[in-house]
Amino acid sequence: MSSRVSRFTTFVPPDHGGRPRILALCGAKSNNEVTRLQLENLNITEANFDIFFLHGPIIEDDGGEGLQGMVHGPFYSWIDQSDARATDESIVNGVRLVLQAVQHHGPFDGIYGF
Repeated sequence: MSSRVSRFTTFVPPDHGGRPRILALCGAKSNNEVTRLQLENLNITEANFDIFFLHGPIIEDDGGEGLQGMVHGPFYSWIDQSDARATDESIVNGVRLVLQAVQHHGPFDGIYGF
């Protein structure tokens, strides 16, 4: 009888006191408060999760549609859409910022982005 070895390993997340750690990325023309409200709609709250909020580096004049009067600014985005070069550079910069957050504040058990 031959034994079979699985080609897959089981990921065991690090122990963080029993609370899962979430990296929460805000969306376009948004901020951390908007992301917090979105997560609450999914029953993901700081009562049960350790949540690290990260917003984009680009400051926006206004929030996204439907946010007026609900949440106060400032508002942020990840991507500069002013021209093709700015778009490319902002995507690379956004990836760098997320990787830095993971390096300095991780590890995380999950990620949320909208």
